[in-house]
This record gives sequence, C-alpha cells and structure tokens, in this order.
Amino acid sequence: RAYPLVTIMGDSFVEATGADFSANGEAALAARLLGLRGAIAGVGGTGLISTGGNNSAGFPKVNFCDAVRMTDLTLAGVVDAQSGGALSPALGVVMASVNDGSANGFASVAGATSFEDAISRQVFKLIDAWRSANSGKPLVFFGPTWPNASPPLDIFRQRDAVQRAVQGAGGPRSNVWFVDRLGPSAILRHGAVDTLATTGTTTSGSATLTALASTAGVAVQSGISGPGIPDGAVVLTVVS
Repeated sequence: RAYPLVTIMGDSFVEATGADFSANGEAALAARLLGLRGAIAGVGGTGLISTGGNNSAGFPKVNFCDAVRMTDLTLAGVVDAQSGGALSPALGVVMASVNDGSANGFASVAGATSFEDAISRQVFKLIDAWRSANSGKPLVFFGPTWPNASPPLDIFRQRDAVQRAVQGAGGPRSNVWFVDRLGPSAILRHGAVDTLATTGTTTSGSATLTALASTAGVAVQSGISGPGIPDGAVVLTVVS
C-alpha cells in the first residue's frame, strides 16, 4: 500500500526535543499510528512569532513564518532523499506553539497591533504559502496545548487568534481546518463558535471551557485590562 505523506509543523512537541530520536516524538508516533509518512518540520523553542533566540551551539533559530523556512515547511520543491523525486504532501498540519506569548512582543510582525493580531497575520502567511505550494490540499491547525490545567491567558488568546484566521481564510469550505485542543477533549470547530472560560483571571486562563453553538445568547460584559491585554478587550458570558 502507499502511505500518504503529511508534513507536520511546530515546536518541540513536533521536533521531539529531549527524545533520543525524532521518530520517538509525538508527531512521528501519531503519523505511524495513523498509517502516514511524516515529514517532521519542527524547531524547539520557536513559534508563530517566537524566534526562540539562539540554540546551545550559538546558531540562530528561525520561526515558523521565516520566508525561507516556509518553503521547507510546505515541502515546496523539497526532494525525497531516497527516491530523488519531488515530495507532494497529501496533508499539512500546524501545531500552534506553547512558546508564543505577549512577552515575545509583536513589533517584529509587520502591521500587527496586538499579540492576537500578530498571531493571525502569521497564520495567514502560512496558509498563503501552503496554498501556493500545495493547491487544493487540506491544511489543519491544531490550537496550542498545555501540559497542566492552568495555562496562561496568552494560550487562549493564541487559540482564538488562530481560529479567527482559519475562519477568515474560508475555513473548511477552503480546506483549512482548526482543531481546539484546550477543550475537555479535542474539538473540530468551524463557523461562528465562541468559548466561555468558567474560571480564570486576567493573568491566568482556564482549561475548563464550554462550547457554545453560536454567538446567540452571548452578551458583552464590562471590559478587562491588565498586562498584555489590548485596549477594548471584553469578557463574554452566557445570558441566562
């Protein structure tokens, strides 16, 4: 049988930082379990806006949306070392990063006005690069995950910014998908969907989320403010 090729982009979860071999990492194991050939394209410490600084050997890292790296991520013109033929992925997967946060700043993303805006702009860049190299092929974004029950609020902001960008790019109708990994279980989401964090503050979020079918029955409450929160941010609550 032929095993479909999937390119998986992301940070240390994809690269398998700390594992003795990348084939033991989360992405490679998932590809094998699903019967896929995996092109593992991850760099630990980086993200959609985080460049990760320098690695231990002193070489600069490049984040997801570096113009040259996106060519490699999307497998545009990349050659199979075994067969010598050009690679043509059947599917692209992007794992949103735990390394992205408002502390990274957003000035390096041209035109960005907030952390969320910077994330969305970078997602659009990846979508455009993918479509250019792999016209008609599906691209799936997995929202960021977190290793415990109390991720920082920036993780939720990143989740929302990625989903908004996917929706803005046409969503499932354009073969671009978003999977929320912060819900009680992974949820494939599309259309007008909001989430309600049942606990949390302006500095720490909550992994306890309730999915709402649409924005119907949701009222805008008073604004919130705090470090890293853009002006005009609001809290959404369900109207009883």
